[in-house]
Amino acid sequence: MVNHAYSKINDAAAAEDIVQDIFLKLFLNKSEIKNVKRYLFVALRNRIYDFWRTELLHNKHTVIIRNGLAISSEHTWNDIVSKEMKEELDKHIQALPPQCREVFVLRREEQLSNKEIAEKLGISVNTVEQHMRKAIRILKTHYGYEMIAILLTLTIKL
Repeated sequence: MVNHAYSKINDAAAAEDIVQDIFLKLFLNKSEIKNVKRYLFVALRNRIYDFWRTELLHNKHTVIIRNGLAISSEHTWNDIVSKEMKEELDKHIQALPPQCREVFVLRREEQLSNKEIAEKLGISVNTVEQHMRKAIRILKTHYGYEMIAILLTLTIKL
């Protein structure tokens, strides 16, 4: 588990801490856990996501501080970080192929279901799903694993 966590986050100490924390929680809640293997897998995945999200926010905050950006009372750290991440994501979304972009935007911004998108665009549900997979795959090439953290931070419902 430590090796898997390290391969995802490239921080040996953090990987060890994550796995140690997972096993501590497993020990404390062992009577409530029915499928230990599934628990370990899900807990590790979620803790890696939490690590990415925290690192991403930390890196954004560091950049803001380095640039000497003054935070006014009407803006919070989260507002600024979310705005920057949204602008960066929007830039890459605009670079998607036209129909792929349209499907992704309908799903992301209008939060339409695959069936609703298919009806609106006159395509099959399967084609909508293929465009969504393609959009996510393309966006991941720009962001790598940070893409997951960005999508979670911006509360995009895929």
